[in-house]
Amino acid sequence: MRLLNTRSLDFAEFFDSDIPKYAILSHRWGEREIGFKEVRKRTAPAGPALRKIERCCRQAASDGWQWVWIDTCCIDKRSSAELSEAINSMYKWYRRSEVCYVYLSDFHFSPAELSEKSSFLLSTVLKHGTQGPFEPVEEGERSMSRMTHWFNGQPDLMRRFGNCVWFTRGWTLQELLAPKSHIFFDAEWNEIGTKLDLRLAISAATKIPERYMPFPLFEISIAARMSFAANRVTSREEDIAYCLLGLFDVAMPLLYGEGATNAFQRLQLEIMRKSSDESLFAWTSDARASGMLAPNPTCFADSGTLVIFEQPRRRFAMSNIGLEFPVPDHLPEKGNIPIYLNCGRSYDSIGPRGPNHTNALCIQLRVKGNQAFRIRCDLLDPAAYPQRYEHLKVRDLKNEMKNTRNIYVSSGQPSVKVVFKRILSQIKKGDKF
Repeated sequence: MRLLNTRSLDFAEFFDSDIPKYAILSHRWGEREIGFKEVRKRTAPAGPALRKIERCCRQAASDGWQWVWIDTCCIDKRSSAELSEAINSMYKWYRRSEVCYVYLSDFHFSPAELSEKSSFLLSTVLKHGTQGPFEPVEEGERSMSRMTHWFNGQPDLMRRFGNCVWFTRGWTLQELLAPKSHIFFDAEWNEIGTKLDLRLAISAATKIPERYMPFPLFEISIAARMSFAANRVTSREEDIAYCLLGLFDVAMPLLYGEGATNAFQRLQLEIMRKSSDESLFAWTSDARASGMLAPNPTCFADSGTLVIFEQPRRRFAMSNIGLEFPVPDHLPEKGNIPIYLNCGRSYDSIGPRGPNHTNALCIQLRVKGNQAFRIRCDLLDPAAYPQRYEHLKVRDLKNEMKNTRNIYVSSGQPSVKVVFKRILSQIKKGDKF
C-alpha cells in the first residue's frame, strides 16, 4: 500500500502488518486530477486538484495523522496490475483507515450557516462541556446527538447536502460503508459534520436505511446490499460491478471492454461461490423471460428490506449447462413452477427471522425436463401468482427440500427462439404467460 506523507508530500510503500495508521480521502473526481507521477516529481500544475491534495494533507496533519491515502495519486495507474490490486483491495483499505475525509466539491456553507453553526457549537460547549454537541438527546422515540438535532433543524442545508453528486456515484458507496469514522467537508474545507451527525440526511440521500449504517455489512442480505447501488452511476460501464467487489468480499480480474452486463454477471458468480444467500435471485425487471442472474444492480431497487431465513439452504452452483438448482420433487417437470426463496421482506427488523412462508418470496420458472429459465420477472410476491398455482404452494419448505431433483436454469438471457417457441405453445393451450 502506497501512502502519502501529510507534511513532506513524499510517498512510502508499506506491506500488511507494517502499514501505519492513516487517514483516507473520499471525493468525486474532477475533470483534471493529479496522478502519482506528477506528485512524485513535483510537476503537478496549480489548480483545484492540487489544492484538494494539499488541503487533505493539511487536515490530516492537524488531526495528528502522518499518512494519508488518496486514490488519484497513491495508485500508479500506468500499471494495470497495480490498478487491479488496488481496486480489489480498496474496500479493505477504506475499512482499515482511522478516519475518512469526505470532500464535497459541490456543497457550500453560506456565511450565515457557518456563523450559526459556530455559535451553536460554542454555546453548547460552554453549557455542557466539550462533549456536549455529541451527547444524546431525546427527540420523540429517537435518541440523537445535539449536533444531529441541530442539523435536522436546517432543512435547506440538509436538502443541498443530500443533492451532492457524491451520493450518486458507484465508487463512493464502499467509501460510505467501509470506514469506521467519517468527517464531511464542503468545497472550502469547512467541516460539515460527522457521519453520525448527518446520518438522517445521508439515509434520505442514499435510500440506505439509517439502521443499516452502523450494522455489520456482511450480516445484511445480498439483495439489500445490491439495492444500495441500484441508483448509482459510474463513468466506465464495467465499474458498476467492480465498485461492488468489497461489499461482497470477493475479488475478480478487471476486464474493461467486457461490458456492464458481463461484468455484473461475473460478480454474481463470484458471490455464489462464497454465499448460499438466495436473495441474490430476488430481483425484478420488466423482462418476460430471463436467466437467474440480474443484468444490473437496478433490478434490486426494491430489495432493500430483504432478510434471509435461519434454516437449511439449498446448494446451488454454476455448471456448463446452467445454474444447478434443487427443487422439490413434487413440482411438475414441464410447464410453469413457483420456486420459493429462502428470504423475505422485513419492515421492522434487521437480522434474519423465522421461516413464515406467507412472507417468503417466490420466482417463477418455465421448465422442460431438467432445463429452465425464469419468466414473469416482475413478480416476487407469491400472492400475485395465478390461482392455478395454489396446489403447488409450499407448506413446509424445510421438509419439502428433503426430496429434491436438480434443474439447470439459464444464467443469462435465454435465446429469443426458445422463448418464442414456448410462449407460442402456451398461447395455443389457452394458458396465460
